[in-house]
Amino acid sequence: MTDIADLNAKKIAELRDIAKALGIQGAENLKKKEIIDLIVTPPATEAANNLGDDSPKRRRRRIQTDEENNGTP
Repeated sequence: MTDIADLNAKKIAELRDIAKALGIQGAENLKKKEIIDLIVTPPATEAANNLGDDSPKRRRRRIQTDEENNGTP
């Protein structure tokens, strides 16, 4: 998005506005460096979605034993 040097030049109020626009919650209680780190680093869920693993997952099935099939203990 933006360069870290550009973000360091901004005031903390501007960084909080940017964080709010990006949907980052709790930025009003963080230090300047912490806000910059959150702006620059994508959230874990977004990074996981960008891995390219769009294949559907196979469902696991339980294998029944002979005891379960016959109903004997």
